[in-house]
Amino acid sequence: MTEQGLPDHRCTAPFHYRGSSAVAKGCCRPRRASAGSPLSGSPIQHIGCGTHRTKQLGQALTEMGLVVALCVLLTLGIVEFGYTFMALNLITQATSAGARAASVHQMGSRSLCGKITNDTAITGPTGIVRSQIGNIATVPPGGVTVTQDPTPNTVTPCHTFSGSDIPKVIVTTTGTIPDVFGLFGSTISFTRTVTFRDEARGLGGT
Repeated sequence: MTEQGLPDHRCTAPFHYRGSSAVAKGCCRPRRASAGSPLSGSPIQHIGCGTHRTKQLGQALTEMGLVVALCVLLTLGIVEFGYTFMALNLITQATSAGARAASVHQMGSRSLCGKITNDTAITGPTGIVRSQIGNIATVPPGGVTVTQDPTPNTVTPCHTFSGSDIPKVIVTTTGTIPDVFGLFGSTISFTRTVTFRDEARGLGGT
């Protein structure tokens, strides 16, 4: 019994006071609003249970940790995707520049029927494609190729082309892009192909 004549409720069972304007439930001990006031009709205040509040705080910290981890992961994914998209766009532009250069390759680097015999200005270590890509991606030896369609003859007679039969030059670039944060693996492989009309072969049968 307490000084006010109330039973001393411990944190062993829930309790309920009849006639009161509040019901206290849970593992907490009740306390009257004012000393000496009758039990019936008096509001009851209850002392917060320490264990319950500790559980609430732990749950809030856990939820906050999950939200922060998801936000960080989402931010890294956005940065990773943006970097990869930029790198692929630059590689496509470099491949397109190589195909454009190959399409107007001068006769000094071509055989009799327009076959490209020296494409180092496009595919070499210091060629157009690799110089534009720079360090944003890794292009291995043989990663830049130049092909002609149809394949030119090496001796006469050469192909004769018409308006519907257009000679083409195709530049293909393959390699890998380093993964910044490792979300998609250590590297990302790519292949870019660009086709241009082979202007140096023309339509007159060269």
